[in-house]
Amino acid sequence: ALKNKFYRGLKPRVKDKLIKEDRHALSLNEYINKAIIINNRIFKRIMEDKGVYRNP
Repeated sequence: ALKNKFYRGLKPRVKDKLIKEDRHALSLNEYINKAIIINNRIFKRIMEDKGVYRNP
């Protein structure tokens, strides 16, 4: 139940990437950590496109 509530609050782009994961095979903490990693990657990519963030 908590995973579903968490999922509903995510940004669509994160949901699109997270949908590939087996929600039932992961604990809530693992699921949250996956979402954070995905969100950070998306954010870095957006910043790269804007020229603000550069990968070392």
